[in-house]
Amino acid sequence: MAGRIHLFIGLAMIILGCVFLLNLLVVFPASQGNAAATGVTGSVYIQQYVWRWLVQELGLLLSLILLRYQRTQSSINLVFIWSSWSLLLLPQLQASLRGQGFFDPTVWFIVYMAQAILIPVRWRIHLISQVTMLTVFTGMLVLGLQDPDLIRAANFSENVTSAVYISVGFRTLFVCFIADLGVYLYERLLRREFELRQQLRLFLHAVSHDLRNPVLGTMMVLKNLRNTTTDSATLPTTILDRMIDSGDRQIQLIDSLLEAHHVESHGIQLHCQRIDIREVATTVIHDLLPFIQDTQATIHLAIAEDTPHVIADPLQIYRLYENLITNSLRYNPPGITLTLDAQVCCDRLQLTVSDSGQGWSAHQCRQLFDLYTSGTDARQTLSMGLGFYICQQIVEAHGSAIDIVSNTQKGCMFTFDLAIATPHIRQQPALH
Repeated sequence: MAGRIHLFIGLAMIILGCVFLLNLLVVFPASQGNAAATGVTGSVYIQQYVWRWLVQELGLLLSLILLRYQRTQSSINLVFIWSSWSLLLLPQLQASLRGQGFFDPTVWFIVYMAQAILIPVRWRIHLISQVTMLTVFTGMLVLGLQDPDLIRAANFSENVTSAVYISVGFRTLFVCFIADLGVYLYERLLRREFELRQQLRLFLHAVSHDLRNPVLGTMMVLKNLRNTTTDSATLPTTILDRMIDSGDRQIQLIDSLLEAHHVESHGIQLHCQRIDIREVATTVIHDLLPFIQDTQATIHLAIAEDTPHVIADPLQIYRLYENLITNSLRYNPPGITLTLDAQVCCDRLQLTVSDSGQGWSAHQCRQLFDLYTSGTDARQTLSMGLGFYICQQIVEAHGSAIDIVSNTQKGCMFTFDLAIATPHIRQQPALH
């Protein structure tokens, strides 16, 4: 909320300064020659206007000073109220010391609506600020204090002027009601979103503890049965292998859910350093070799040995390659060819992962990196959506973007780039 109040105060000070210069340089000089307006734009009125502007600016400046002190962070509500009073209440009190009133409903409407838009929280504080202002204005009407400039400019009688005050007062009430209602509804929406996030966190906690552990237990039993060499085994080995593969997929899906939620809530934390991208890709291929052999795929590592090093997080780049390769192998027919390549482009290293699989349609490519995307295509599964979403978050955390070029039955190619490490750079500090 402090940042929102700071923005509101800064905009208010800038707008007040611009209007002040406009009046002094354009409006007041142009009105000096108008005899009918002499009483309104004379030297006395200009002096009153300058003092009113100074009071408003000083009040807002005091609000900015209070925001900088840590002890006032707990009293942020008072800072908000004071900033509102600096714009609306202080000019009223200043006029009352002269035995006059001050009437500027346009400023009221702008201030209250701007507060509702820029600071759409804590509707009760908005209400306190508005009720105080309207109470002071009503008291000034009861005491008979009126704005002489309005009477002279519009040539109103006192009765007509009072009617105008009352009419605009009711309009101000409506504006305040709409502004407070909008803040109240938005605040309820934020509270509901927070409650839903809490429920999601509890759900994922239950998934990780109450679902993952039984699956792991079942996997241990199945693996023991598969390794049994006696005739007591009651299930064929092929069926046990399928059950074990199904359990592995369930565990991977649970882990992907937890990881995607963590990424969405906290983002990707990087520990960047100078790395050899070919070495990282080789490690991934070596670790995935059993899976590659099972799918009868061919991996072509086209990254040259003299490829420049890059500045990146080695663990996250490993996960990026691992996700892209495993998704290509898992959701394509057996026997595809995967190619990992790298080309220097200015001060960036452009990396590609392409396959000769069945590819993606244009509609699928547009939604491939969305979180929890589902579709009618059998290949669009939840685990795949999570994997590509995590890939996108890793690449964006490195200050880049991941693109896909694909046509159905012609394979697809993922492209992203990383910053090339200059020769004198050995290690970068951790990035967030």
